[in-house]
Amino acid sequence: MWGDQPLRAVIIGNGVAGIWTASMLAGSPDVKVMVLTEEDYLYYNKPHLLEYIAGRIEFEKVFVYPEEWYVKRGIDMRLGERALAIDPVRKEVTLKGGKAAYDKLLLSTGGEPILPPIKGVDKKGVFTLRTARDAKSIRVYARGARRAVVVGGGLLGLEVAGALCSLGLGVTVVEFQRRLLPKQIDEQASQLLMSMIEKMGIRVVVGGEVDAMHGEGRLERIALKDGTGLEADLSVISVGIRARVELAASSSLRVGRGIVVDGRMQTSAPDIYACGDVTEIEGKIGGIIPVALDQSKVAALNILGGSATYGGTPHPLTLRVRGVKLASIGDVNATGGDYEERKVVDADRGIYKKVVLKNGLLVGAILLGDTSKLRTIQELISRRRDLSEIKDAPLERDFGELI
Repeated sequence: MWGDQPLRAVIIGNGVAGIWTASMLAGSPDVKVMVLTEEDYLYYNKPHLLEYIAGRIEFEKVFVYPEEWYVKRGIDMRLGERALAIDPVRKEVTLKGGKAAYDKLLLSTGGEPILPPIKGVDKKGVFTLRTARDAKSIRVYARGARRAVVVGGGLLGLEVAGALCSLGLGVTVVEFQRRLLPKQIDEQASQLLMSMIEKMGIRVVVGGEVDAMHGEGRLERIALKDGTGLEADLSVISVGIRARVELAASSSLRVGRGIVVDGRMQTSAPDIYACGDVTEIEGKIGGIIPVALDQSKVAALNILGGSATYGGTPHPLTLRVRGVKLASIGDVNATGGDYEERKVVDADRGIYKKVVLKNGLLVGAILLGDTSKLRTIQELISRRRDLSEIKDAPLERDFGELI
């Protein structure tokens, strides 16, 4: 209770962080939960958007809960409701048609795609992918397309390429860096991954930079800065996301690359919390679903009057492209000094496994082609288990015992 009245909890954003927090808060009979979202749709599973684009599921299957789920839990969902301003003193959120008063406020506004300054990027047939509406637009447009170019060879870009390839489109990925996923995997794994993706029929151009997008009214061709021309009637730009901090910044909350929060997920303003892709904690932005889930649990407990702290548990970055599985966790590119590597490589089978140890502790791993031991690896890293006794064993036994 908040005095003798139910605590009014207002959540801005209906992504995974916002809805998980809402679910936990709604479990208390002393809390009234309202969720404000600009979107026209209820909470959906973002990885399932790729399945929808690929034609493997119908659009209705992307949604996590039916409308009855929210009604049963007393969660007041306000679809198509944009929060215009926050008054931390009066504890009010300004809406187009009025104001929403709160006792505790959670910001889970997520991120938005970065759109590089490319000439012609506004042409018909050029998309980004972040929302269900984006996915529907891509799926519909792809029905009349034959050739697609994905700008950006990161995790999402590669998964989009795989989805479009499943529709029968000729797909090219243009990656600015000299190899795929340089932050997530090492060079050897990157080369093997690129080979596996190209065997699917997806062309990969590394070290490429888009100069302009051409066409009469709609996209027809993409020009790279080295003079290469790529025929395309559909393009998805996937070069990263930026946290949506505008609402917080205009309300005098502290922001950096994201909304700055402490370990309790509290912002610089009293009774205002944030979690998910929009948050910055100790200079870092999580950007993946498991982190959003961890943060939402902490935020919910503290909103309810508890004293929880976000511990920053390491979570893997994962990729699934038409049967190819990849997971990367921790420090995977460190070499020299106190660092040691152990590898198992079977290029013919598309298998690459690598662990990185520092002073006997497991600090990172790459699993390509076989991610079955990922959970064990994650536990070993989280527990900081000393593996010194087996680190000098033969490679096969060593790696087998590690995972």
